[in-house]
Amino acid sequence: MEIVPSAYDFKNGLADNNVVDGLLDEKNLLWLATSNGLSCFDGQYFLNYSATNPNFKIASSSVNSIARINTTIYVATHKGIDKIDALSKKSYPYYTATAEENIVKIFATSKGQLISITAKGDCKNLFSGKKLQLPFQATEYFMAEDEQQRLYISSFQKDFCIIDLSTHQQTNYISKTNNPIYGLLYKKNTGLLSLNFRGIFKYNTFIKKEKPYLQSDGFVNGFTEIDSSSFLTIHDFNKIIYHNQSAATYDIKVLLTGNAIYKKILMDKNGTSILLSNTGIYCFKLPLRFQSIVPDNQIANQPMVMVRRAMLEMPNKKILLFSYRGIQEYDPLTNTSKTISNEPLVNYSAIQDGNTVWIGTDGKGLFKFDYITKIFSSPILSKSALNPEHIFALCKEPDGKLLLGYYIPFGLREYDPITKTLTDIALPYGNAVPTQSRISHISQDETGHYWVATDNGLFELDADKKFLYKYDAATVEDKPHLPSNAVNYCFHISASQAWIATDNGCALIDKKNRTIIQTVGVKENMPGGKCIAILEDANNRLWISSYNGLSCFIPESKTVYNFYKEDGMPDDEYNYMASLKSSTGELYFGGLNGIVRINPAKWNTIQQKAVLQFTLLQKEIDKGAVDLIATTTGINGIKLMQSKEAMEIRFGFNEFINPEYCKYWYRIKGIDDYWTSLGNDGHLRLWNLPAGEFIVQIKGDNAKGIASNEMLELPISVILPFYQTTYFKLIIALVILIIIALFIWQRLYDQAAIRSIKTGMLNDIHDEVGSILTKTAMKAELLNMKFGNEVKGLEEIQRYSREAIQSLRNLLWSISSEKMSTQEFEDRIKDWMQFVFADTSFEVQFVNQIPDKLFIDSVEVRRNIILIIKELAHNTLKHSNGNEFKILLTKKGKKYSCTVSDNGKNTDENINLGGYGLKSIETRAKKMGGKVKFKKNKNGFTTSIIF
Repeated sequence: MEIVPSAYDFKNGLADNNVVDGLLDEKNLLWLATSNGLSCFDGQYFLNYSATNPNFKIASSSVNSIARINTTIYVATHKGIDKIDALSKKSYPYYTATAEENIVKIFATSKGQLISITAKGDCKNLFSGKKLQLPFQATEYFMAEDEQQRLYISSFQKDFCIIDLSTHQQTNYISKTNNPIYGLLYKKNTGLLSLNFRGIFKYNTFIKKEKPYLQSDGFVNGFTEIDSSSFLTIHDFNKIIYHNQSAATYDIKVLLTGNAIYKKILMDKNGTSILLSNTGIYCFKLPLRFQSIVPDNQIANQPMVMVRRAMLEMPNKKILLFSYRGIQEYDPLTNTSKTISNEPLVNYSAIQDGNTVWIGTDGKGLFKFDYITKIFSSPILSKSALNPEHIFALCKEPDGKLLLGYYIPFGLREYDPITKTLTDIALPYGNAVPTQSRISHISQDETGHYWVATDNGLFELDADKKFLYKYDAATVEDKPHLPSNAVNYCFHISASQAWIATDNGCALIDKKNRTIIQTVGVKENMPGGKCIAILEDANNRLWISSYNGLSCFIPESKTVYNFYKEDGMPDDEYNYMASLKSSTGELYFGGLNGIVRINPAKWNTIQQKAVLQFTLLQKEIDKGAVDLIATTTGINGIKLMQSKEAMEIRFGFNEFINPEYCKYWYRIKGIDDYWTSLGNDGHLRLWNLPAGEFIVQIKGDNAKGIASNEMLELPISVILPFYQTTYFKLIIALVILIIIALFIWQRLYDQAAIRSIKTGMLNDIHDEVGSILTKTAMKAELLNMKFGNEVKGLEEIQRYSREAIQSLRNLLWSISSEKMSTQEFEDRIKDWMQFVFADTSFEVQFVNQIPDKLFIDSVEVRRNIILIIKELAHNTLKHSNGNEFKILLTKKGKKYSCTVSDNGKNTDENINLGGYGLKSIETRAKKMGGKVKFKKNKNGFTTSIIF
């Protein structure tokens, strides 16, 4: 029996193709010891430990043996033993070997003790520290334990010894047994079994004799129990045998393992067999218990694989199988078949009437076959000019006539066996269609209506074969539509409902209202869209064959179960008309490599469970470092630092067959309530989530289409880095404000100090220089009074001294850093104007309309406004022939306005802006950030400065 396994090797991520040991943990994860590292396999991904991987590290990459105690995996290498927490995947050094030690085998006892054996025969209890020397040395040991805590150890030769685990002392030694030992196994109620080149022998340690338990003609080097009555043995080379105490044994040929040496076989919780070899691992299931696989007896020497086309149950309960190669008779009682006709016909379809069989062929017309005499009648052909004739579907009418559905030429005909005439039945669009069109299936329901499945829709005809209605895939709102125009099969479950198989899934139609009630397809986890046939079992479950597997659909729960080659099926591709429900309730489906026989009563879906679980929770921290989190603690909540840490989540069903058919969805509650499809990728990486509390939810369907019994939930708390928190920002803002305040305070303090120094200097200049100039002026005045006009120039000295004093006062005032009110400004200007216009006929006015107490703070502005007024005063004295000089100070909003005017009598209204004085005034106004405007008319000259 050939089985196609799911094969995994180095290209799939396995650490190395040479697998030397393996085990399954409590979560059904597969741990594999290889020549180049340790691999943990969850059905989709390999997590590899090596000496060079900083996050998943073991002492040496060459692994000799592994063992498990509860959730801890122990890994033996020539450098010692590492231990791994199976829940968190963290590894730790456990035992460091000396230079002379080479631990080649470790064994976990039923009481949770760990036994190690070196190549020199040193046997040690690593937990208690007790040691003993074995009576033999080997590079490979076989070990088994009984219920009395006795440990059996054998070498690869003919010797083995017995150790009392309670005392760690040797109690017995058997030297040179009859057969070389390739393995030891202790079976409860059976005793100690040894595997060797002659089969399996039971050994009696009391009388030191062995007797055959299972004879074999090959080397038995592996033994795995399936249940209490059946088991598997593996042999050198490339051979697996299934044994059942109540039935005959049979060989299992696992394909794709041409040069493999089988080393060990494991059985997981789902009944999956896992074969370890030097070319990788191979996962498969034994043939399903509710089926039989019937191969084509003539297939061996034929270049083309046999294809089943039609099946009929004859009155003697035997099944006729029609194919490209002839007709075979299958006996369900003996599970055997024989060829009853090798007539060179390509049989498309067949119907049965007692012992008479009508056969539609691919080009020879219609044949009548007598099941008793095995004689074919002459072919029945139409008068059509299109030959050959391909009859694809047959249907028997109540009056004994036959409806024939053609592939070439396309069309529907009726044959009357009595009159032996063929009559065309017109379909709505006639027979003039492409030759690739076909009629796939014809059926009649309880009302007498005929249903014709074609690749151009489904046609409903009345009892007289008149057209009533067409179902197709047109998406017209007021018209029901099928998932696909290509209709392959019509299965009537009642007078009012029928299931339709199409190239894009199946549809349930309400025949009375002509509406589509339900569709089932790839979205509902069916393996393939091209559905070929539909049968119903006694439990109202629908069995659907397709081009990519066999499915069982349960309408009540809307659940789909899928079966593939890896489940023991002969093939994944099934054929048109190749389906039958027998009188015993058994179902038959035909495909490329034989038939599948199903007894639905022996299949209990309650036993089918889809357990979805986390396999790896890994927090990525920084610079490639990771923090591994145990799945048992991670489900209580995980904290992530936003933009600094990422979360990698791996999950799956831990099914090692067809993992590509598994499907997963996720959503993050708190961000999005919609489910996002991950396809068949059981991996999720979360990065840069917003701050807050979230729950990651994951659900899925396994390879069989069974939904996970519970969704996975992982609470995640995303926190901001301390430098992004509101408190930190407030502290930083407060610090900045304090720094700014200190800076401003220091600036003001320094300015106050400078201002104090400036004031002192200005006072000193005023007092010292002003005092000297005043004394000079007074002295000149006294001399002038004393000598009169006798001393020339005394009057000029007196005037120049007073002018210098006034200029010095104005200069010191303009550069003073002290703030000034508008009244002080007015007083200063008036004082200076009186000095300028002294001994003249000009009347000086200063009008202040600014109510503000404080005036200009800027020394630069104060200085420029004084110089502008001074320049205008000198211009008035030089050029004006008036007698008034007026200053008007106003304010509007934040702008000051200073207007200076005289009443000089001028007739020329043109203003000469080219003069140095006016240019100087414009320049000073720009430095103040203001504007100046000159106006010259008959009434005088006016200058307006806005700043």
